[in-house]
Amino acid sequence: MKRALLTLSLAILGSLTPAWAAPHIVQAEGFAAIVGNDVTKARQAALAEALYDAAGKVRMRVQGMGFLSTQGRVSENSNFVVEGLLKGYQIIEDRRDGTRYRIVIEALADMEDESCNDRHHIDLDLRTIDVRIAPGIRGAFKTAALEGIARSVDVLSSSGTFRVTDHRNQMGSNQIPISTLDSDPYATAMSAIVVNDAGYSLSGSLIIERSRADNLMYSDSKLIARLQLQLKDNYSKAHISSIHHEIEVPLNKHIWGTPVLFDQDATLDISPLWRMVADDLDEALKCQPLRAKIISSGRGLVQLSAGQEHGVERGDYFIVQFDRGATPAWQVLKIEQAGPVMSTARIMKPAPSIPNNSLAILLK
Repeated sequence: MKRALLTLSLAILGSLTPAWAAPHIVQAEGFAAIVGNDVTKARQAALAEALYDAAGKVRMRVQGMGFLSTQGRVSENSNFVVEGLLKGYQIIEDRRDGTRYRIVIEALADMEDESCNDRHHIDLDLRTIDVRIAPGIRGAFKTAALEGIARSVDVLSSSGTFRVTDHRNQMGSNQIPISTLDSDPYATAMSAIVVNDAGYSLSGSLIIERSRADNLMYSDSKLIARLQLQLKDNYSKAHISSIHHEIEVPLNKHIWGTPVLFDQDATLDISPLWRMVADDLDEALKCQPLRAKIISSGRGLVQLSAGQEHGVERGDYFIVQFDRGATPAWQVLKIEQAGPVMSTARIMKPAPSIPNNSLAILLK
């Protein structure tokens, strides 16, 4: 079939890549006949063929058009339009094969996932949540607010997207260097309080205040509970989004000129606030690929800050990407052993080397 149009882009297209795109490695090959013993030209044609093949594996659509002639004859013209978002490629086989030239490439591309729901759980650590109570509000409401924050981990974990840990009381203290976990059993037992730099964090404030909406008949008091949170990327330190939600709790209605009060036994439950936050977080992060930090490396192996609690299993693949200007580079890791919160992976290619603290992303 005739290829009428070929569009290839080898530049890094971060601004055009959807937020839910995940890195994939595709292998492709190209062949070209050697005409007149012109090996150089055949090699160029084989490389173009391989790039076309790789781009088509990333994204392809078919355009078709029909024509009706004045004589009543129907003809059809179909084009393959290939839109490939290739971040880069590496030649892994380059040789003459008899009367033709053969090239095999490994290309890196960002591809949209067909489904965001999988078995992996992203690290989300809950950091400082300041509780601010307006003057004049009785202590029972403050107690209910603090208890509601303590239950937030269960509410956020219920979505199944996250591995949530409560670091509200550990930030700035009791921090265990993650590199000691292998050799120190106590450190391993305490690993739940270690912040995963490849995860995300949530912090902010819970504000409890009173609101009045009086009219000619009665004084109407309400309690307003407002969560104002910030979601951040632990690795890049970037701010991802702000999350604001509030609920109202009726306090009492006092009829003017009488001692009559209504709704005196109001209670505060902030669980609905956390459920709304969980929905927002699920929308923001459920399609993001699982990430892990390189803790240590040596003898062809690396340790990753993700394990069975994140859904990592033996045989999973991770990729480490390197920013080297116009020449992209990456390394592939294969999980050989998965522990509770860490994994050991084998480096699959002789180069490039992987420095500690690099970010690895799960390949799907």
